[in-house]
Amino acid sequence: MDPVLLIFGCIALGAVTILCIAATVVLLRTRSHVERVVVSVESMQTDVAQLQQQLEPVLERTAIVLSDVQRIVENADKKLDQLSGGIETFASIAKDVKDLESMVIGKMRGPLEDITSLVAGAVRGVSAFTKKIVS
Repeated sequence: MDPVLLIFGCIALGAVTILCIAATVVLLRTRSHVERVVVSVESMQTDVAQLQQQLEPVLERTAIVLSDVQRIVENADKKLDQLSGGIETFASIAKDVKDLESMVIGKMRGPLEDITSLVAGAVRGVSAFTKKIVS
């Protein structure tokens, strides 16, 4: 064999050996990274399962609270409708009272003014009479 070919063959075999060693090192490191990823995923799976167990009662309580809130809002809506009807009735009564007041004032004003002027005249007359008697 030719010594140059023998040297290049040995160099090629050495390069292939170094490449295999490097590939083995990379695969071993990749394996350790993959193992850490697997451990992390398993830990996350455990955490998610615990979270699901812990959230289940919270979600049930939240559903109960939401149904209570919905019932309260419905009751408040009904009460507000009733209150609105009561306010309308009260407003109607107030309007009727105001109309009655206006009517009474309208009918009583004239006679009251007449009585007031009569009493004022009588008081002036009595006052003038007493002044005449006293003087």
